[in-house]
Amino acid sequence: MAAVTFTRKAAAELRSRFQVALEKRSGRPRAKRRLTWRSLFQVEQCFIGTIHSFCAACCGETGGAGGPLLQEIDEEADGRLRAEAGRFRRRADRDDPRGS
Repeated sequence: MAAVTFTRKAAAELRSRFQVALEKRSGRPRAKRRLTWRSLFQVEQCFIGTIHSFCAACCGETGGAGGPLLQEIDEEADGRLRAEAGRFRRRADRDDPRGS
């Protein structure tokens, strides 16, 4: 099972709510209680996290000696990369021989 969110805070809250819900159900009738207890002990097998961490888990955390395949960036780095992409695009548009 996988639950994917956009923020770490939302992922933490979702994991907490899931755990609490399982714990509440542990007091149910015997047959269901066994299943709930098994679920409680296996909850770590569920993926509950951000889209970034889900992709990292699917792709593998690292690219070997080359470093990480995926890297989360902060807002400052995001701004720098967006500005650089804008400059690249303007330069490409200016140099386009088709005149587009």
